[in-house]
Amino acid sequence: MEEPNPFAQASARARNRALLIAAVVVSLIGGGIAARMAWPSAGKDLEAARPAIEGWRAQYCRVWEHAASAPLDANDLRRPGRPLVLPGFIVLDNADISEPRPGTDTDGIDGADLARLCDRSRRAPGPEARVFNSLFGKIDVLDDAERVERYERDGVALALREMRRIEYLVVLRVQSMRPSVATTPGIFTAGELQASAHLYRLRDAQPFGSVAIRAQAPAQMSVITFAGPGMPSHDRQMQVGLAVETAAAYRRAVTRAFDARGVVLRGDS
Repeated sequence: MEEPNPFAQASARARNRALLIAAVVVSLIGGGIAARMAWPSAGKDLEAARPAIEGWRAQYCRVWEHAASAPLDANDLRRPGRPLVLPGFIVLDNADISEPRPGTDTDGIDGADLARLCDRSRRAPGPEARVFNSLFGKIDVLDDAERVERYERDGVALALREMRRIEYLVVLRVQSMRPSVATTPGIFTAGELQASAHLYRLRDAQPFGSVAIRAQAPAQMSVITFAGPGMPSHDRQMQVGLAVETAAAYRRAVTRAFDARGVVLRGDS
């Protein structure tokens, strides 16, 4: 009878051990992938809401078709019969600081953003170019995986809940807009806006008229900057800070213009 070869036996044991380890690793990886596929996420919540999102998109794009042909500088606003309320501060990637505004029923959107929403070939502007930050624009991101990856489920749930309340849409059509620009430390040139704000009922794109907007940004603004590793440059922080404050001033100008024509539009105070 042939004696067992100790070297062959050791080799076989090592091979079997390696196969076992490989099987365990593959099983763990497969289990991890399966668990990740089954794990709840903001992206999956948005995907589940796709039919509603596409329905809202169709409504917004019907408004776009009307807005594209409406006069830019008009003052023929009629009252919808009740006060209108713009969304509060909702950040989908940090739900802890989101602040919905009670009674929200009206979204606001820049005309250029509405055009891009309905025509994906249009290039998005930088953050400084936007006056309204549309609530629908925040959830209409199913084709932007990188952005969705940053979203929190609570933020998405809040935005979807608020979107279901939206009945009216304010479209800001800009004729000219000059940003507020810092020139030297502590000194800046205040921006100016000339535009028209158009009101629509969302479900049927029914126009309620428009108001002319002529506004100048505040001559004095406070912008806080931070220093430290990974922080944007002081100039960049100043630019963004001035843009945020200027946009808020322009939104207040819109609400005042509506109020002057007898339509209460609650938004930035």
